[in-house]
Amino acid sequence: MKKLVVMVCLLLAGMPALAMDKVSLQAKQVAQQKGRARVVVLLEDVERNAPGALRHMTVAKEQRLRRQGDAVLGVLPAAGYTLHRRFARVPALVIEADATTLARLERNVWVRKVDVDRGGTGGAVAADESAVLNRVDLLQGVGLDGNGIKVAVVDTGVDTDHPDLAPRVVGQQCFCSHISGSGGCCPNGQATQSGAGAAEDDNGHGTNVGGIMVGAGHVAPRGALPAAQLVAIKVMDGGNGFCCTSDVVAALDWIATQHPDTDVVNLSLGTWDLFAGACDASASYLIALKSAVDTLNTQGTVVVASSGNPGDLHRLAAPACLSHVL
Repeated sequence: MKKLVVMVCLLLAGMPALAMDKVSLQAKQVAQQKGRARVVVLLEDVERNAPGALRHMTVAKEQRLRRQGDAVLGVLPAAGYTLHRRFARVPALVIEADATTLARLERNVWVRKVDVDRGGTGGAVAADESAVLNRVDLLQGVGLDGNGIKVAVVDTGVDTDHPDLAPRVVGQQCFCSHISGSGGCCPNGQATQSGAGAAEDDNGHGTNVGGIMVGAGHVAPRGALPAAQLVAIKVMDGGNGFCCTSDVVAALDWIATQHPDTDVVNLSLGTWDLFAGACDASASYLIALKSAVDTLNTQGTVVVASSGNPGDLHRLAAPACLSHVL
């Protein structure tokens, strides 16, 4: 009995220290310096460690995540945060929170980890050079053109009027936030837009990548799969950057629910932060990103990311540094 009492006391004594690890020091510093910090709040996924649990996302799980998110938000001070993103199949919330709200999150048993929502930039080579490096010409020689395949490009969008791309586009969506939290970089000036025109490219990077994948070859080099269907999702602005990894998470979550028959998702982009080795559990935004990738993998979708663009020989950006990303 005496040993049991001692163990309980040690556990109770250690709880505040464990709780303090939930919210990153960077998030606290940003909130102190700027008044608020945009953070990814990773929720405790009750199925994460369940032995033998099926990872197939169901309507029941979506409903459970919704209730869990509501419960977390319900105990936060109403004036202390702004909700920016929720996901259907990823156990996370994206909010802009003040120091008081971060302290409240730190004590919440349903919260697993809280980190600043970090951004990044796009990366790709010119279409002509890519065609040579990837030997796309070999596909044409053996009659492979992508017929019956659906690909998604998560990028700056695509030029929907481009004669090489227009016939291939079957879906458009935008998740493009401003770090300030006001408005966004979608064509409608908001942080989210759906339907025709939502993924219109204002940079050219996404059009380049889309051309490498599905370009018909009428006015630009032939793409790898000119007969494939193209789903275009805009997450980067006119400067070829994304403020927040959560926008990329939202894009993958949307693909999983709205285009579950997608065969390949291409992410020619990477975070500012670089990582040595697998980065799966390095921060809440990366755990959320991996959750979205795993959902797509479970549905049979291959997720591909660019790598090496920062020129670092020892470290990779996300999503390339995640397990199960090609």
